[in-house]
Amino acid sequence: MVAAKWLAVGVAVATTAAVAAGAPGDVGVAIAGYKPVTDVSEHARIDLDIRAMERAGSNWAAARRVYTQGANSNRSPGVKRTLQSFSTKYNPGQLRSEPQALAAKRFWGDWDYADRHMKAVLAGADSAKYGRYRTGALAKTDAARKQMVKKLAKFTFVPQYVGHEAQLALTAYALRDYEEAAKHWDEAWAFYAGSLEKGTGNGFSAYILAEKRSKNFGTRAGGRSSVNRRMLAAFNAGKAALGRPGRGAAALRATKCVRALLLAPAIQGCLRYAYRVSDVKVAPQASLAKESAEAWAFCAAALPS
Repeated sequence: MVAAKWLAVGVAVATTAAVAAGAPGDVGVAIAGYKPVTDVSEHARIDLDIRAMERAGSNWAAARRVYTQGANSNRSPGVKRTLQSFSTKYNPGQLRSEPQALAAKRFWGDWDYADRHMKAVLAGADSAKYGRYRTGALAKTDAARKQMVKKLAKFTFVPQYVGHEAQLALTAYALRDYEEAAKHWDEAWAFYAGSLEKGTGNGFSAYILAEKRSKNFGTRAGGRSSVNRRMLAAFNAGKAALGRPGRGAAALRATKCVRALLLAPAIQGCLRYAYRVSDVKVAPQASLAKESAEAWAFCAAALPS
């Protein structure tokens, strides 16, 4: 009897240790402070694709392969998730009622605006809407195009899809499918933070920008971005609300908070770099192409709002 008792304890301890050592996004394993109730470890790995595109540098063909074919995040066995799909998924009509998609369509005139922009950058092509990446004196440079690749991926593609997953969570909740609602809500955070993020701005997804800009705009609390603190609080509130009936209003409040907070770092980045490139004393000629691209990438993310 005693042996059986301690065997049970040993199994429990081993199970706990396995969970603690699990991949970010496994059930109960935190991603930047958020503990999902569903398995979103593969979703979180989309940041590895962003990192791969960034590390490809001026090897545009390699970056495009990762962008269009995927590399590190599985949708299902043998099928890769792609960053491109975060934008092209909006071509079907049923997704076009989402608030962020509608705002972006009104501004850009295209549902798949992010994909069109990224393809112009990767191809080094001119676009009347998105930039002259073939002939523009600054935009055609490798320095500018590399900035556009990584910042479009992190701060346009990812936030749009975070908003999409949050909206899917609300839809599932309205249908009383609480498990599906929780899954989409967890996926939203997994995409926002990514598998590498530890809560300090060390990662490769959208989470990082709030940490960086908080140092410039005084939006820090307790040594980290107040935007990310509020984002985590909103996600925890949404998780609690979506898990039981009668909490639809609370879930909607959390979703609206998430949508608003997604914009704050992009607005900060737009203001910072628009100011920097307006004065040669602030942004010297040697870094003008890079910083101009940063200004455009951040403003492109913020302006549709």
